[in-house]
Amino acid sequence: MEQVITRRRADLERIVAATAELWQPAVTDALAAFAAAAGEVGEQDWWLGWAAHRDDVDEEAGVS
Repeated sequence: MEQVITRRRADLERIVAATAELWQPAVTDALAAFAAAAGEVGEQDWWLGWAAHRDDVDEEAGVS
């Protein structure tokens, strides 16, 4: 069983590597659309949100 899993994993890695330029842009767009529909923010916006949150916490604590 382990040999089959190892062989299939290697086959999948080879196929993904050989075809990534074909499907990667479409998958990226689809995942971004899904995240937007779910109301999730982008990575940069997420980090900016943490910075804003930290500033709010500092203000509440009286830290400048």
